[in-house]
Amino acid sequence: MQEIAKTTVVYTLTLEDLTAFNLFSFRNSSTIRAMQRRSLISASLTTFFFALGVSLLMRLPFWASLWYPIACMVGTAAYFRRYHKHGYIKRLGKLVERTYSENKQPGLLGDHTLEVDAEGITHVNPYSRAQYAWGALERIETEPGYTYLYLGAQTFIIRHEAIVSGDFKAFLEKISQHHQPGRTIAR
Repeated sequence: MQEIAKTTVVYTLTLEDLTAFNLFSFRNSSTIRAMQRRSLISASLTTFFFALGVSLLMRLPFWASLWYPIACMVGTAAYFRRYHKHGYIKRLGKLVERTYSENKQPGLLGDHTLEVDAEGITHVNPYSRAQYAWGALERIETEPGYTYLYLGAQTFIIRHEAIVSGDFKAFLEKISQHHQPGRTIAR
């Protein structure tokens, strides 16, 4: 029987890579976008009605009592947009660092090896070895500098610059021979 050659990629995973993956997931999540939209609208409307009540209690002229709440609502909306764009990234980075610190998740950070053959994908790190059949590969997503392999509940985060050894292009070609997006696999 002829042995099929394995294609191997060795890469290093860091906290920055985990943060990038979480940001990618949040940017592309319809649930997160809906949550952000609801929080923006509710905070803006709450500010508007609070400012309107204050301006009416102060017995300001009609235009001033309307202008003040509108200005407060626009300011709140601008703050929320800026917070979700910039402040959220910093908070997420700190959250990822606390959650995935090295001593809490052995084997998560550091060198990982992915091997592809006719049977499927094998993941090896210093603490474990796991084999995934081709049916477990749900999807592959990319963004500049990163490729994400979704294998069941596990996601492999590959930063292109962090590849230590192996031919990544050949690795992806080997995967594409066995996995076509949208193909239904009988189980």
